[in-house]
Amino acid sequence: MRYNLVKISEIKHPMKNLQITGHIESKKPLPSAYRRHYIAYLCDDTGKIILNLWRDQVDQIKDGDTIYLLGAFTQKEKRGLTISTWEEKIHKEKPKIFGK
Repeated sequence: MRYNLVKISEIKHPMKNLQITGHIESKKPLPSAYRRHYIAYLCDDTGKIILNLWRDQVDQIKDGDTIYLLGAFTQKEKRGLTISTWEEKIHKEKPKIFGK
């Protein structure tokens, strides 16, 4: 699969198959009746965006971590533009395919 490497300021809706890197700020839980759901701000030198974290992704990161997302996609929600990924793993080390 081919991914598109983007900076946060370049993200618009709809977009999919994104590669994004940044650091995590303000991870917090959201009320959810049926799943474990947190949000955090993903920040880079161009801006910040809300990152949805689901299930096991919640335990993989903490505030201050630098992460690499593969296969990210945008969503429009009441909180505004957000990103999510179908990948179960949030990468803290740069994947070999990142940036290609």
